[in-house]
Amino acid sequence: MNGITCQSLNNCPHNTYRDHEILSCEQCSEGCLGCYGPTTSECLRCDYQKGYVDLGTGNCQLLVCAEGTYLTIDEELEIGFCTPCTISCKTCNELHFCLECNPGFTSKEIDNKAVCEGCPKGYFFDRSKCRGKIKMTE
Repeated sequence: MNGITCQSLNNCPHNTYRDHEILSCEQCSEGCLGCYGPTTSECLRCDYQKGYVDLGTGNCQLLVCAEGTYLTIDEELEIGFCTPCTISCKTCNELHFCLECNPGFTSKEIDNKAVCEGCPKGYFFDRSKCRGKIKMTE
């Protein structure tokens, strides 16, 4: 082998790793930002922008948030986590932008995004928040 071929195989492009068996640079797993092998347990860093996180196992896993929560990215810490939607949203993709409203709320479009307004039965609206239960009198 000449020096150029060896150098090109030792210096694989970003998001690829050197496969020693077939002597080529291969693509890293989708959840990785840099890797030394083909699986998500061989990532140098997890691709948190796509929702992949290391849950303490050394393995990048896609974080799927439960209904009523959405994926939040902390760019400084390079982690993703699930954050609860507002009380008005059944499902959301950002704090105040709902994909579906909870019962008792109505959907309104603001800046091409759905916002749910109102309060659940028995609560009252005060300064942009739903407050404690209304006491019923006879």
